[in-house]
Amino acid sequence: MVPSIIRKGILPTLPLAILFAGLAAARETRADEALTQQALNILERRCLSCHNAVDQKGDVVFSTADVMDETGLIDTDDPEASHLLTVISPQGGERPTMPKDSDPLSQQDQDVLRRWILAGADWPAGYHLREPVNDDFDWW
Repeated sequence: MVPSIIRKGILPTLPLAILFAGLAAARETRADEALTQQALNILERRCLSCHNAVDQKGDVVFSTADVMDETGLIDTDDPEASHLLTVISPQGGERPTMPKDSDPLSQQDQDVLRRWILAGADWPAGYHLREPVNDDFDWW
């Protein structure tokens, strides 16, 4: 006698369901990694020139996950209360307080950082932010 699970066609489709679940998980992982990379790129481009290990403006450093955790700039338990989001977002119609001597972050950049923090603010192990370097001196 053939078990009813096989007779009803459920068992033959099980490997496909597992395959599709695996593909969906892999796609989600790639999306999370892309979001993390976007967020870290924003921090490198827009924050690190002042908040690096040398300058430490406002005693704030954006270099590693450990340093970010120590400063309390990001609160993954209450993402909307994260100090980082507070200082980059306009408050009461006023200009954001950061970046101080530069144009405010675009709404798109603010949204990326917000989504990244809401997703848990993942940071690749051992990753250190580095200031972008212009090595193209062929401009004259």
